[in-house]
Amino acid sequence: MSDVNSCVSVRFLKPSDIPLLVAAFDAQGWRKPTSLFDAYVQESTQGARTALAALWGDIVVGYVTIKWHPTYAPFQEKRIPEISDLNVLKVYHRKGIASALMEAAETLVFQTYQCVGLGVGLLSDYGPAQRLYIKRGYKPDGMGLTYQETLCRHGDRVTADDDLLLWCVKEKI
Repeated sequence: MSDVNSCVSVRFLKPSDIPLLVAAFDAQGWRKPTSLFDAYVQESTQGARTALAALWGDIVVGYVTIKWHPTYAPFQEKRIPEISDLNVLKVYHRKGIASALMEAAETLVFQTYQCVGLGVGLLSDYGPAQRLYIKRGYKPDGMGLTYQETLCRHGDRVTADDDLLLWCVKEKI
């Protein structure tokens, strides 16, 4: 699908990638159950999602998905596909892998759509993703924050966790 350099390539996620990803993410303390990837593969065969895998040489080191029918209401209403669940193994950070995954996902989306969106967490754990998305031209969608995909209103109390998101969009150039 894409080659950033001779070490990084991106292709569609295969069922045979699943045990490798589960074990690798588990080894670094990130729980990614087999059921998650099984669902991604099944949704891909049904056309609801596309799951991409990144390889460093012949080692699967990350993944990203595209939700063609997102659950975030503003994206649903405007028919904006959502790039979701971008993850790269820590030992492979800062090697261009997340950028390669994003490039491949955006290329797929922009074949049919004029806009793509994503939600990014607000905690410091998401700092690298926040910087990457800004560099790639993503801008807030103007709806403010959500918690569990529900828009936050002035005075709402929410938990600062992985469900507190700012939603962003990028237009096709």
